[in-house]
Amino acid sequence: FHFHKPGEHTIDGQGFAMELHLVHSHPATGNLAAVAVMIEAGDATNAAYRPVFDNLPTAVGAPDEKPAQMFNAADLLPEDTSAYFTYEGSLTFPPCSENVRWLVLATPVRLSAAQIAAFGAIYDGNVRPLQPLNHRDLFTNRG
Repeated sequence: FHFHKPGEHTIDGQGFAMELHLVHSHPATGNLAAVAVMIEAGDATNAAYRPVFDNLPTAVGAPDEKPAQMFNAADLLPEDTSAYFTYEGSLTFPPCSENVRWLVLATPVRLSAAQIAAFGAIYDGNVRPLQPLNHRDLFTNRG
């Protein structure tokens, strides 16, 4: 998994403060699927994200040596995962490989402004520009 600031997807034209990508590779075929979680600013610290955000590097450059953190990646998902968009696209980081099945969750999670700022102090602007749909089929299960 990795994060982007700001988010790389929009929903109904709305951008988000950050975005989480959980990228999966099928062990036999190598096919890729990515789950995108939109992140918006809220008032409270998001406890599920603390193992990651409490262990960010302190400065740009060489990574800090941090002890391993254990957590359940499912805890990073929003409570409601029932509504989503899906399309066949590409990775958003080099080599930008095609044939990635994207599932963009419609319900965002909230991180505190401090958590978002801490990530942005190290990784702000690590995004691929918004791409046109380019004849891709976009599906949703939203009502």
